[in-house]
Amino acid sequence: MMDIDTMEAGPELNALVATDVLEWKWCLPYKITIGGVGRPYPPAGAWLLPSGSYETNFRPSEYIATAWEVVEKMTTQEKGWGVSLIENSELGTEWSCEFWRSGKRYSGNGNYYDERVGDMIVGPCTAPLAICRAALKAVEATK
Repeated sequence: MMDIDTMEAGPELNALVATDVLEWKWCLPYKITIGGVGRPYPPAGAWLLPSGSYETNFRPSEYIATAWEVVEKMTTQEKGWGVSLIENSELGTEWSCEFWRSGKRYSGNGNYYDERVGDMIVGPCTAPLAICRAALKAVEATK
């Protein structure tokens, strides 16, 4: 496995986030005929989402709008992660991200206590890159 902390923003990191974090599948287009013209479907470079729809411009390590889709997926009830996104500079160009989970553990005296598990802090880097790296590290820690 690559060192997640040194991965640069771009197609390779985007693909890892799509497959490992969001559990999307890469699609190979096939030809369909529409009005007598053969066209690729889904479009080349598309990801198949669990809903059955397709995503063709998924670049979470580069754009905050698509990085936020990663945050939304990680913080769903199904995944159960909390997130902290921290600005490290006055210019807003250096960020750290942490995904964490609290697990209930029995203490032995009849009480439960919370224990944080899976702390993953990365940065400084751009906010989208920090989110992607932290999400991959969190998912990897739970495998």
